[in-house]
Amino acid sequence: MDYGQGSEVVLDGMPTYYWWGGCTPTSGGMIIGYWNDPALYPLYNGDATVWSGASYNSDGTAPTGTAAMVASWDHVREGELHDPPYDTSHGCGKYTPSERDANCIADFMGTENGNTGAGGIYGLEEFAAWDNPDTPDFNESVDATCTGSYYRWISMDVWSDFKAEIDAGRPAVMMLSRSGGGGHSVAAYGYLDNSGTDNDFFAVKDTWPSGANSKDPPGRYFDDGVEWWPWKPYDGTYDSTYDWRVDFMVTFYAEPVPEPTTMALLGIGVAVIGFRIRRHRKGHSRE
Repeated sequence: MDYGQGSEVVLDGMPTYYWWGGCTPTSGGMIIGYWNDPALYPLYNGDATVWSGASYNSDGTAPTGTAAMVASWDHVREGELHDPPYDTSHGCGKYTPSERDANCIADFMGTENGNTGAGGIYGLEEFAAWDNPDTPDFNESVDATCTGSYYRWISMDVWSDFKAEIDAGRPAVMMLSRSGGGGHSVAAYGYLDNSGTDNDFFAVKDTWPSGANSKDPPGRYFDDGVEWWPWKPYDGTYDSTYDWRVDFMVTFYAEPVPEPTTMALLGIGVAVIGFRIRRHRKGHSRE
């Protein structure tokens, strides 16, 4: 964690992923990549700190690596099965539970042709609990908890909640809206708090390529490799087309996997309890 002048906090170790299967699952993938640890948080069988395997359908091959974790080939191509089919040339897909089992973040978060429903709130939690059957020798199932903090529906103090998450070492998925009803999601991993000046910023890992982009919000800037976006709560008004407003935030917390010694002690404890219960039952039967 890198501290600035008392009001700036930026988390170290945040990976950079590029748009694949939707901005929300890609942002969620960066959160998984941040947490992934083979010993403590084995959420992915591989190096999740790097972006790898996206083909964007350019050569007709299936995505691999972290791209497949974000959006599998099943997810990306599923749109072609519907009547009428919709464009999947850029990785926009769909998940239909009645047709197959979920096998990527985009499935669990409910991404459908680039749009995300309520699954965006708890999808990372469900993905973390999922054990990929394609890696039978590696258990990716981790207990996790997702929560939300909202401007649009409940008028919560999302800024204070976000700062508390960052102070605790937990990046978040930030759901944004803009004029005309469009939406976007980014991974947020730091804050710049200028209390009382209405000039707060949050550190962003966007899913679009870095550099100048017509979809970037006015006031966005780079400083020492960190991309900062102005923090503007959703209030139903916008200053420009890409004046992104914070709708709500999805937080993610994973429970560390117990160490082998802890599991062994737990097993001994369970065995002792079971032995005592059996002894008690035998004694009771003789009365």
